Amino acid sequence: DVMDINAAKAETVSITSGGVGNHTLSDFSAAKVLTISTTKLSTTNDLAALKTATLSGDASTAGVTLGALGGATIAYDVDVTATGLKAGVTLGTVKTAAATNIDFSGVTGANTVGAITTTGAASVTAGAGAAVIGKIDASAVTVDLTAAAAGTTFNGGTGAVDIVSGSTVNIVSNAISATSVDIDGDKTSLTVTATGSLGGDTIDVTNANDADD
Repeated sequence: DVMDINAAKAETVSITSGGVGNHTLSDFSAAKVLTISTTKLSTTNDLAALKTATLSGDASTAGVTLGALGGATIAYDVDVTATGLKAGVTLGTVKTAAATNIDFSGVTGANTVGAITTTGAASVTAGAGAAVIGKIDASAVTVDLTAAAAGTTFNGGTGAVDIVSGSTVNIVSNAISATSVDIDGDKTSLTVTATGSLGGDTIDVTNANDADD
C-alpha cells in the first residue's frame, strides 16, 4: 500500500510495519533520525536531512529501500546501520559535508549503497548477501568486505574510478570472493592498505595529481 504521510517538520521518524510499506509519497524531508522495523518491504523517498538510520527485520521477506540520503551542505555525519533484512537493503546516494558510516554487517540479504560523496571519511561494511557499492569520494575510505560471502561489485561505472580518496584507502577483502576495485588519489599522496585478499583480487591505483597518469 502507498502511504502519504505529511511529516515535513518531524526530525524523528519511526516506522514499524507488518506488511508492505510504500512511503515514497510521504514527506520526511526534516527527518534526522529514522528507525524502520519491518517484516516485508518498506520504501521511502529521499531523506535530505538524515543523520542516523537504523533498519531491521527478522522475517525472510523483510527488506528496506531508501532514497537519496543527506546533502552536500549538511555539516554532520550520516550513519546507517542495518540488520537482518533477508530480502535486501538498498540505499540511494549518500552526501554530507562531514563523514559517513554504512554498516551492513548484520544484513543477511543483498546490500546496495549508491554513490557516496563526503568531505570527511567514508566507511562501508558489507553484509552477507551480494554487495554493490557505488563510487566513493571521500577524504579517507574504509571498506570491510569480510562478511560479503556472496561477492562484491564496485559500481563506479564501466571504465570509471570506484574510489577517490584524499589520503588513505583501507580494504579488508573477503576470503571467499575475489574483489576488483579502481582507486584514484586526488591529493599529493595516497596510501592503500589491502588485507585478507585472494590471489584473484585486482586493485588498480592511480593519482589524479600525477601528470604521468
